[in-house]
Formats: sequence, structure tokens, C-alpha cells
Amino acid sequence: MHNCCGAIDGKNIRIRCPNQSGSSFFNSKGYFSIVLQAVADAYHRFRIVRVGSCGRSADSGVFSNSQLGINMRTGNTPFPRSVDRLPGSEKESQFFFIGDNA
Repeated sequence: MHNCCGAIDGKNIRIRCPNQSGSSFFNSKGYFSIVLQAVADAYHRFRIVRVGSCGRSADSGVFSNSQLGINMRTGNTPFPRSVDRLPGSEKESQFFFIGDNA
């Protein structure tokens, strides 16, 4: 996909309940976990990886609190900010990430 900077998603990684953690690591799927969130490029390479958020955190919350999420809100990213013309077209398109509805 032209102008796509990467695909982003999160995955719950099953863990044993940490001592004195209460329900922070208990996810909606019914087990204790931490969240791994990653961005992969078109060549199947991980470009950004974040691991360790509490399992009960939603993907959107993990992203919002990640350095990438903070940098995107402040406009401080290494990704292109300008628009680019699509091949064979005069239409311009911004750069973007793809992901699920989280």
C-alpha cells in the first residue's frame, strides 16, 4: 500500500499473576497477561515494539500511552508528515498506519 508506514496491533501474552497486582493483569479473555504491541513494515520487519502494559489495558489505551502515540499527538515522529502523490495519479494522500478498530 502506497504511503502506509506500517501495520499496528496488540497481542495478549499469558503470564502468571504477579504478586499483589490485583486484577490489573487480568484481561477480558479470562486470563492474566501483558500486552505486546508492535508495528510491522511491508517487509515483515518489526519497526516498533512495546511490551509490558497490563493485560486489562485495551489496545487503544496501550497505543495512547506509548511513545509512538505521544509523539503522533505532538507531531514529533520520524515518519513523513507531508502528503505524497499516488503513482499514476494527481491525487495526494497522507502517510498512515493500518490496524483493527481498536
